[in-house]
Formats: sequence, structure tokens, C-alpha cells
Amino acid sequence: MTPSDVSERPRTETIAVLTSLRFFAAVAIVLVHLEPTDLAAPTWVYRNFALHHAVSFFFVLSGFVQSYVYPQLEDGRAIRRFWLARVARLWPMHLFASLVWITLIPGALEPWSRPAGLPVTVAYVLLMQSWIPCLSFFGAYNAVSWTIATEMACYLVYPRLLTPLDRAFWPKWMLTAGVAVAAFACATWYGLPAFSSSTVGGGTVSGLLYIHPFGRLVEFATGMAVARFWSRRRRRLEGRPALATVLEAASVGTFLLGSHLGLRILPPMLADHYGALGNARVWFGLNGSLPFSALLVAVFACQAGQLSRALSWKPLVRLGEMTISLYLLHVALAGYYRVQLPRLAGLPLGVRQAGFWLVLLFVSNVSWRYVELPLRRTLVDRFVKNRRSGEWRSTEPGVEARFVLLRWSTVSVLLGGVAWAAAHPITELKVISSQDLSSCAVSPSGEGPVTFGGRMELVGLHFGEREGTGMRVLTTCWRSLSEQVLDRHLALHVIDANGDILRSQDVPLDRSGARIDRDTLWRTDVEFPAYWLSEGTRMALAVYRDQQLWPVDRGPSDWDGRRLIVAPEPLLAGGAPFQSPVTRLRAIAPRDLDRCPIPPSGTGAVRFGDRMELIGLSSASRKDGTRVLATCWRSLAEQVVDWHLALHVIDRSGAILRNQDTTFDPSGARIERGAMWETVVEFPADWLADGTRVALAVYRGRELLAADRGPTDWESRRLLVSLMGGREVD
Repeated sequence: MTPSDVSERPRTETIAVLTSLRFFAAVAIVLVHLEPTDLAAPTWVYRNFALHHAVSFFFVLSGFVQSYVYPQLEDGRAIRRFWLARVARLWPMHLFASLVWITLIPGALEPWSRPAGLPVTVAYVLLMQSWIPCLSFFGAYNAVSWTIATEMACYLVYPRLLTPLDRAFWPKWMLTAGVAVAAFACATWYGLPAFSSSTVGGGTVSGLLYIHPFGRLVEFATGMAVARFWSRRRRRLEGRPALATVLEAASVGTFLLGSHLGLRILPPMLADHYGALGNARVWFGLNGSLPFSALLVAVFACQAGQLSRALSWKPLVRLGEMTISLYLLHVALAGYYRVQLPRLAGLPLGVRQAGFWLVLLFVSNVSWRYVELPLRRTLVDRFVKNRRSGEWRSTEPGVEARFVLLRWSTVSVLLGGVAWAAAHPITELKVISSQDLSSCAVSPSGEGPVTFGGRMELVGLHFGEREGTGMRVLTTCWRSLSEQVLDRHLALHVIDANGDILRSQDVPLDRSGARIDRDTLWRTDVEFPAYWLSEGTRMALAVYRDQQLWPVDRGPSDWDGRRLIVAPEPLLAGGAPFQSPVTRLRAIAPRDLDRCPIPPSGTGAVRFGDRMELIGLSSASRKDGTRVLATCWRSLAEQVVDWHLALHVIDRSGAILRNQDTTFDPSGARIERGAMWETVVEFPADWLADGTRVALAVYRGRELLAADRGPTDWESRRLLVSLMGGREVD
């Protein structure tokens, strides 16, 4: 999402620095989406700054630019022209980026195969998907398009907000703020979950306040207010470059401070519901840089300081001009990178990172020059206002005929490509031949193939392992019994003697939405940790979509014949032999507890949830400059200790300066109640020079265990300890 190009306005003066700032804001958003990959920025960036606050900056800047470019819209014809220019600015690139997404990303058309596929797709094409605060809508297809959908909504109401800025504007700004407050009240009243993606079909607080136009319109109106303020006071910094430079640096600093505070205020994503106060924290954590964004835009728009002069450098302005292309294409390129990562793994990480950014900038520049600009000009030139006469005219026949032909050819290829890709999706299935069925030699029922719902047939199974990873692989071979779209999931359950699910792993059969022919053969692999088999006596397979399960026609089953029971023994006979995992914990006896003489709470042991107890600590320094923290634990239940111990070096406010995470036991072995072990965490000794305290947390996924005593923070989910002093060891 970006505001309109400053160079499009009818005025002769440009504000090049704002165009350059757009590029840096877009880079921040790209880094947000690269965080889960090895292309991410250094960890300290994500720990200290809420990079998603750049979205607030974009909306403020968009309101400012529209007020500067279109200070008044005289009549209905001018309003229609404004809307046409905005559609021409955003919609063609939206479609082109969608085509790139469909081409590069496996399963890109999955939203079409969902129950609400048609309304989701229509809303997406019309840039209305953000108007419905449900993940199934605003997260569909090229998900970052939600921002330009929200921006289009702001453009729709812009003429209503654009009374002469000297008259009746502030009541309208208050109205936009009231809309945001009403959205907040609605989210709190109905108890919407904050972030949970499990509620794909329902609304969330973040969807209503961060995605929906109701939460963003106040930012757009604030940008208009900044334009009003700036137009009156812009001359005050002329001829005062030193003061202007100081203000520019200060505005950047306050924006970064707001981003830092927003990250600290945003509650951890450990719960679905927070109440009114928690929702306020979510709101500020997601959108908290609004006043700082306004200050940044107002100061830099004066173009009076040295920072403004540096940012007006033409290459930076060019990068800012192609921001829309960069923003809409980066997720598709990052997704394609993940698909191709096995082929690129041999390259050094620095080479892969530099290559990604070079490709992204190159593709963005090409699409801006040869797709975005030509298509925009084609749409605008069809109804462009003659500046001399003030009349509307159409492009004269024969004028730039070759360029017009090229533009419409591009449009035709673009729309045709989207239509073809939508009609001919490529299946994700691992299609095999009849000769490959030997890889699934074990009969699923003992009596032959098993039919699921009359639609597909489980021909055979095979059990294997990933060497050196501790992972098992169940290979299933299937035959289609009709022409169909396999928009279903395969569920593998590890169950006990009563049929209760102990562990589960679900995989989609085919997310592409492609139709396959009758008698098509394919293979689906399900990978899971080997230790799961030590917890259950049997495995079960089910095929489902939403809450509908297909019945099986033979073999041992439960759930009214809708889940096939598979005993592991014949599978293991056809695969690698299974051995109970051996724990990797460093077991200790009671006499060894003198290794950890320091009580963690000052008053004794500290329990973490109902799973384990921290008995004691000890701290030591090695001659090589390494610090060693020894922790002694006792298990409070028979369990698999597949938890992680996080060590944080923190400052006085509790902010993480350094961290080191250690897995207790990656083997997956079960330990007895009362078992004791020692876990050692090593880290550079100079880390302690950066912070004042050390904190410990025990977590798995997003779940943190609560400590029952001692100095804590994070709502008692992080224990604060002191590591001052300590002996020296070899």
C-alpha cells in the first residue's frame, strides 16, 4: 500500500523527499514478511522496532498527498475523475501482482476452493477484501493487497472529507476518530479474539482495528490535517537549514521511539481474548505511531533540512516511485524463494539475501516501467482533462498508436493470463505411475485397498524414517475413483487403546484447486516425530473437509466407519525398525544437587506450570570468556520434556537485549515423575555488561509455563534471576 505518486499532481512543484520515504517504509514492511525466513533482518531489528508501524505512516502520507494534489474537487465530474485516477493507480498492478502470485506460489488458488470461494474472490478482485475483518477474506490470495483495498475505501470517502480545509474539517476528523473508537468498542463488546488465525471464518480485533477501513480512516484524515497545518506554516523553516535538520532528525527519532514503544506495549500472542485494556494494548501496538507519522510527514514535507536534501537524491526517488510494485510483488517472490530453497541451500546465506533483494528491485522496476505506468496512462488518458479548455477529451486517434496498442495488448495478456491460470490450476499432488505402487507394499486393511467416500482409494502404505532427524514418514498411495478436485485433508492420529487422540498431524491433499482425472495415482507423505509411536498403541487415518469425514468401506475402523485404524506393527515390518527413544537429558541424583546451590527464588524451588520444578542454579565463567549457567530440574509428571529453556539478558524495563534458547530434550523420550536433570546454558560473558538482569522462561510453541513464586514479569511467565559473581571453571 502506498499513497499516490507525488509526481502525478497538476502542480509544478514536487515533494521528492516524500516519495523517497515511501521506499524506506516499504522496505520495513518487506522485512516484516521476511521474518520467518532466513532472509530476515538481524534479530535486534525485530526485538526493538514494530516494523508494521510503517503501514500507519503510509496511510498518513496518503491523506497528506491527496490533500496536496487535490485541494478541491469542484463538482461530480471532478470527483469521478479523482476516483478514476485512483483506480488507474492501484487496480492494474493489483491484478498483475495477483497473476505473478498465482504463477509462482503452489496452492495459490486455495481460497477459491473454500466454501466461500466465490464471494472471497469477487471481493479480492474488486479490492474490497479488507472491508470484511475475517482472515478468510483479507488474507486471501496475495494477502498484502488488503492495504490497497483499505486505501481505496479511504479514497471513496475523501470527497466527503474534502470540504475547504479552513471550514468544518475538524468535526469530520473527530468523526473518523469516533469510527475507530466504535470499532474498538465493538471488538471488545463481542469479545473478538485478538490475533487467532484459528478463527479463519470469524472476525478478530486485529482484523477490525489494523486491517479494516474503520481503523485506518482516522490515519488518512490525520494526513489531511497535516496538509492543512503544513500549508500554513511551511515557510517558517525556509532559510533555517540547521533548525530544519534538527527537527528532521528529531521526527525520525520520535517515529522510531513510537515503534519501539508499540512493540513493548503489544501483548504477547499467548491468548485469544484480552478484554478492553488488552485490546487497547493491541490497538496501540499495531497502530501506535500515528502521531509520530504525522510529525514525520509534516517536517520532511518542508524540504528545508539536510536529511531532506539527501533523501531527494534521484535514485532514491526512483525507488520510491516503484513502491507499489515492490510492495505487491515481494510476498510472491519470498514464497517462490521458499519453494526453491532446497535448490539454493548450497549458496552462502549472504549471497541468497543479496540475490533476493536484487531480484526484487529488478522485477519491481520492470513491472513499474512496463506494466504499472503503461496501464495507468492507458486508463487515465481515455478520460483526461484538457488543462487549457477545462473540457474532457479522449485520446486522439493515431496519437502514440503503437504505445496504445502495446498497452491494450498488455492488458489483454494480463487478464487472459489470470483467466487461464484460474481455469487451469496446476495440481500439487505427487502423481505416480502404477510401477511406483511397489513403494506402498503394505495393505491398509489386510484385505486390499480401502475406499474413502466412494471418491478415492487408499491402495497401500509404507513406513520409513528420515535419517538423523528423528522423524518418521508414513507414505500413502492413492487412486482417484472419479474426476474431482481433491480439496480435502488427510489426518493421521496416534491413538490409545480407547481411540483417544494422543498426537495428530494433518496435511492437505491438494491445495491448488485443480481437477484430476479418474484413475489418477498419487502419493501423500505424512511426517511426524518418531517418539509419537511410544505414546500410543495404534494409528488412524481420516479424510475430511471442514467437519465432513468420508466413510471407509472396509478394514478396522471407528467413528462410525469414518476413521481407518492402522496397527503400526505391519508398517514397521515394511520399514525401519522402531526403537524407543533414549533421553538426552543429563540425569542427576539428589547428591548432585550441590552443582546448583543457588535457590532460584530466594525462598526455594520454583515450579513452572505443573510440569517441572527449577531446584537450583549456579553460575560460572570460563577462561575463554564464556559464561555458564547450570540449572537443576525435577519433573512433576511423567512426560516428554520437549520444552525449551529461554535465557534473556534484559534491561531495567524488561526489554530483551540478548537471548539464548536451549531445548531440554529433543529425543522425545518419556521420563518418570521425580526424574532430575541438569541443563546448561552457555553464552558470552560480555552479554552481562549489556543488561542488568537475567530472566528464564520455559516454553513450547506459543505456550509459556507460569512460575509459581519469585520475582517475575510477563504475567508470571518469566523468572528474574541474578548471575552476579560466579566461580571460574576450565
